[in-house]
Amino acid sequence: MNFHAVLHKYLIKCFSVVQYDYTGAAPGDYCDNCVNASKPCHCNITFNITQCFQGPVFIYYELSNFYQNHYRYMISKDPTQLSGDLDSLKNPANECSPYRVNSEQKPIAPCGAVANSMFNGTVKPNNWQTEVYNLSSDPYNTGFINEDFIVWMRSAALPTFRKLYRRIDSDNITNCLPEGEYQLRIVYNYPVVSFYGRKKIVFSTVSWMGGKNPFLGIAYLVFGSLCTVFAIIMLIVFIKYQGKMDEDIYH
Repeated sequence: MNFHAVLHKYLIKCFSVVQYDYTGAAPGDYCDNCVNASKPCHCNITFNITQCFQGPVFIYYELSNFYQNHYRYMISKDPTQLSGDLDSLKNPANECSPYRVNSEQKPIAPCGAVANSMFNGTVKPNNWQTEVYNLSSDPYNTGFINEDFIVWMRSAALPTFRKLYRRIDSDNITNCLPEGEYQLRIVYNYPVVSFYGRKKIVFSTVSWMGGKNPFLGIAYLVFGSLCTVFAIIMLIVFIKYQGKMDEDIYH
């Protein structure tokens, strides 16, 4: 058995990934009844785990064809407002436009395109189900210190990305998610079909190397291959012109 086969077998053993696409773009798909809904819609995803799913288990949401790395999108936020600065809450930065003030010219908090496209089952503003200052019962919390919000505000580098949603680590399933039938109840409030996007719910495990990330492996292979090609080219050039260089030196 060669090295690549051993590595592949090891990765399969170390990582377990189960994902379900609930875009609902085609008839018969999960949540297809909610695509054209005019108000919040609920749908269910039922699935079976046939063998122990080694824990801890992490739940991610995945979006495709969503360009968080677009420059105008990335700068559309106000860091001083997110830190709780009162002046910035009253007068958001110009970079937040067109999500700087609402139709009544009142400041938006949090402002900017990044915050207002947050994947949280709804789109805000003007449709956040809970005002930002009510996201925490801590009187010293501005409301921006919210795990889901903080995770979303870290812009992804690629148009297809996953962001951590929850971790299953209760005492009885920390080491293993038991076999059986499970059902997820989805609140379908985040439209993606209009920009040809996809959305998935992903269950994944990690090892001492972290989570499964094919991008790094692909990047290393491409970079290593380019280095090998350039090394061969330089070797050919060196061999071809070495004799001429020696003649020039002695003459």
